[in-house]
Amino acid sequence: ESLSDYKVHAEFCNCPLYSDEQQILECLHKLVEKDVNGILFGPFHHFTRVDELAKLESKGIPVVLLLSDIHGSKRLAYVGVDAVLSGKTAADLAVMTLKPGEQCAVFVGNKDFEEHRAKAESFANQIWERCGSKATIYETQDDSELAYHLTVTRLTLNPHLRLIYVATANSVPVCKAICDCGKANEVKVIATDVWTELKEYVEQGIVIGALDQHMAEQGDIAVKTL
Repeated sequence: ESLSDYKVHAEFCNCPLYSDEQQILECLHKLVEKDVNGILFGPFHHFTRVDELAKLESKGIPVVLLLSDIHGSKRLAYVGVDAVLSGKTAADLAVMTLKPGEQCAVFVGNKDFEEHRAKAESFANQIWERCGSKATIYETQDDSELAYHLTVTRLTLNPHLRLIYVATANSVPVCKAICDCGKANEVKVIATDVWTELKEYVEQGIVIGALDQHMAEQGDIAVKTL
């Protein structure tokens, strides 16, 4: 609506299953058929079809990426967080509460997703160097139910786990699982993104920090870039 004064019209295309590349390609093809002049593309999972982005570039359709960059792609620009710095910042928070050698975990959506992997590796490297703690990386596929059950499983199998860095979404179900397991006083969480539902867990002292990715600002920058 804010762009209507400039006679700019937006078409939206959502994929029911973001991990299905065929569905993503169908969405991109539909946008091309509608004769769009540019595309904002947020690959929610690892996207391998850089050839399709090259075809868009050859047709004169610029593509601006959000959420994660795709190396080797013919994109105009990528707008996103500094994943390495995000992981380091999470580690800065973690070392304030972890004792040397205490165990921690990193939850990401998918390790094949470049931004997720970079955050996790940055955090793990920093934690190991600074307090000798090993951070094990797990995938939630950005599914809240899976994140909940994964947390319950890890806490059951590893009673010495003391901190979980949720590097993507789903910090709320992780906190809920910690409470349901009776670990509210033992396990801390570093969250990503600021959710209203996190407030109670901050007040309980479970969440010691939340890294705001400023998604609305990212979208604004992406539109202006396009």
